[in-house]
Amino acid sequence: GDVYKRQFLYYTVELHFNPSGCFLGQHFSPILLLLAPLYWLFPRAETLLILQSLAIASAALPIYLTVKSKLGSEVAGLMAASCYLLYLPIHELNWFDFHFEAFIPLTLLSGWYFAERKRWIPALASFLLALSCCEFMPVLVGAFGLYYTFKALRLRLLKRGGLDDRRLLFGLTLILLGFAWFTLALNVIYSLNPGIEVAGNWRNWSGNPEEAVVKVLTNPGKALNMVLTRDKLLYPLYLSAPLLFIPLAAPFEFLLLAGAWILPAWLSSFKGYYAGLLHPSFQYGGFVAAQGLIASLRGVSNLRAHRPAPLRLLALASLLSLLAAAFFSPFGLGMLKPYFRAAENPEHEEALRQVLSLVPEEGSILTQNHVFPHVCHRVDAYVWPIFPKIVREPPSYAQGTDYILLDLDKAGYSMVEYVLGLLRRGEYRVIAACDYVILMGREADGKQAKVNMARGLHLTIYDGEGEILLQMPVASLETAGKLLSWREGWCGRLSGSLPIEEEGFYKFKVDSLQPVKFRVDGVERLFPPGREEPLEVWLAEGLHEVEVYWPGGPNSARLDLYWKKPHSSLYEPLTPLSFTPLEG
Repeated sequence: GDVYKRQFLYYTVELHFNPSGCFLGQHFSPILLLLAPLYWLFPRAETLLILQSLAIASAALPIYLTVKSKLGSEVAGLMAASCYLLYLPIHELNWFDFHFEAFIPLTLLSGWYFAERKRWIPALASFLLALSCCEFMPVLVGAFGLYYTFKALRLRLLKRGGLDDRRLLFGLTLILLGFAWFTLALNVIYSLNPGIEVAGNWRNWSGNPEEAVVKVLTNPGKALNMVLTRDKLLYPLYLSAPLLFIPLAAPFEFLLLAGAWILPAWLSSFKGYYAGLLHPSFQYGGFVAAQGLIASLRGVSNLRAHRPAPLRLLALASLLSLLAAAFFSPFGLGMLKPYFRAAENPEHEEALRQVLSLVPEEGSILTQNHVFPHVCHRVDAYVWPIFPKIVREPPSYAQGTDYILLDLDKAGYSMVEYVLGLLRRGEYRVIAACDYVILMGREADGKQAKVNMARGLHLTIYDGEGEILLQMPVASLETAGKLLSWREGWCGRLSGSLPIEEEGFYKFKVDSLQPVKFRVDGVERLFPPGREEPLEVWLAEGLHEVEVYWPGGPNSARLDLYWKKPHSSLYEPLTPLSFTPLEG
């Protein structure tokens, strides 16, 4: 809920380092209150993702209107807007989760648009909305204030005209607003969350923003040493290259407006702030995308007297932006990069979908980050923390929930150990389990709902006393190794029906560091570690029952099955997806 336990913007994801439960204790983002009415009507993760995409896309409108007005060409406006929509930082911003950074480009570009038209009141309102995005925004809005102040003074300094009083007043107002807002933001954050490090990603200097600024100014050598790294020096290239390097033709705008983010990013210890070419920048491109486009459009204007016509420059920039997006965007070929690529495991995704459908609507629940969006509409939904450090068990506020839904395929040993401990002590019972996705309940009756898998093996885990602790169909064996590893006396039983299309002699081999018993149609063999001699069995066409007994122990993390078909000279992997699950 947006208001719960007397807190605005109450959320549970970061209670382990924001005990107040109010998002304003982590980030001063009152702009999110504007989303509350729609989220109240449609309390789902999809609502936030749709609103985020709309906000990001809407920022193309002030670009289009500004360029159309200045160049008198709708085509030029469309090409400038396309440069923004194809800009790599924008794609990374929209690719990863929901974040307040999505509203920064729209608010800054709207303020810039109105200021260009000398409509100071709506410009001021837009920059106020920009300030409300987060506690860092006073730095960026203050940079815009300096920008307009210098522009107002420029003609007087060059002795080419009078003073632009309204622009000067507007610039100074933004600077003063920035200072006031920064003070307000810090007071609110510290009052809600006294233990927070607001400048935690600058802790090499200080966790306190004011102290960090002083130490940077008094230690220029250390600052220069932090900046002179490959990733940081490539960051301006990542921002300017997709725009044909045109932002560099407007050094004043690029250094002052974009630099207001680039310099703090360079001085930080967090790679996401200055990544892009070699690592994902995720949502943090939202802090600089608008300024990059503003510098680019000013660069087009500066080049008009020396280079190709603005229309041609914008056409080339649009084409380069399209190519950059096609090859590097997470929505293009960039998805082939490991950190963008989605896991291709349809069996596991289907298992997760089926188990999710069995989660009761009422009651508190503990889950993981990648599952949380499916249950985030309930107030008492909690996440197992993995940031800023991995924990051995969930925090106290997340223990004793009515339900636990964990995907052990994406879990570490501590999470596996915690789940098995709950089951062994009888504190929870399994409601449903499939391919290591486990739904447990405190008041469950112990009757496990059946979740079907078309392909796979049926896994049964026995504890040291021979009691069945867990059973489910599985599509892989890696996580089963985690369930059995270092558990002396435990045993895993795998069973399934193996379809045979050609009769003949089949040979089976097992590769494991533990002695494994392999049985086909009642014919069995014990495979000690390193045994090369296969089990050879005549199999007719049809389904044949296969069982594998896999003991727990210090070396149980790996089990590989192989078989050689008739008329074949090579052994092939015999994966769980070769079987139909068979309960026993």
